[in-house]
Amino acid sequence: TIPEAISVGAEKTLTAVFTAPGAATVCTINAECNANRALQELQSVNNATSIKFEVQSPYTMMIATDKEAYNMGDVVHLKGQVTSKTQSVAGLKVEPYVMYQGARQALTATTASDGSFALDYTLPKTMGGDFSFGACLPEEDTEKAVATVGVYGMTRAESSYYKLRVYKGEPYRIKIPIKNLSSLNLSGIKATIEDASGHYKVKVKTLKNLPGNEQADLELEVTSLALTTTSTWEKVMVNISSEEGAQTS
Repeated sequence: TIPEAISVGAEKTLTAVFTAPGAATVCTINAECNANRALQELQSVNNATSIKFEVQSPYTMMIATDKEAYNMGDVVHLKGQVTSKTQSVAGLKVEPYVMYQGARQALTATTASDGSFALDYTLPKTMGGDFSFGACLPEEDTEKAVATVGVYGMTRAESSYYKLRVYKGEPYRIKIPIKNLSSLNLSGIKATIEDASGHYKVKVKTLKNLPGNEQADLELEVTSLALTTTSTWEKVMVNISSEEGAQTS
């Protein structure tokens, strides 16, 4: 605080001591004159100012995965290292995190005496794509991707069922658009057929390659072997898989 008044057009320098928090964050310093409105003024819009600055963490954190490619439901073995020039790194609580399509999931770990930490993360069984990992202090809430892995996965680009009206003995051809969910390449995409009625013959053309994040058509030929005897739909399930283990139906 500057106790004396500041003359018109004059300048005063105010010095203050600031103790930075122990975690990385963005701070704001505000300065205001005549804050209690002890002096009458016609307007006070220029009485205050502020400045933002970044407080950097005293720790540097690294994290790594044991592989670069996984299947859904696999366990990712994570190893990390914390270093600091000014602070102890032993017994430090850290927050490893997982990011997927904009969502962030916080994990927990504690460092060993040398600043290292390790933990396992089980990938969801129904989510393919690219997962990113990082680490920070629990209060920092960082979203920086330090390590990124691909999880083999694919899905039908159309979610509705295909309803076919076929004639006995006449082949009916359809194309099923398949989307690769990750940046990893998929190969040898084929299909197996589940036909409880036994009334249909289905030929599938193998899709040799589907690049990461791309879409392609899987071609099927359906032939009816018998006349339908009921008025209900007969269900034929097409199960699609790649050599890497990605699946959909």
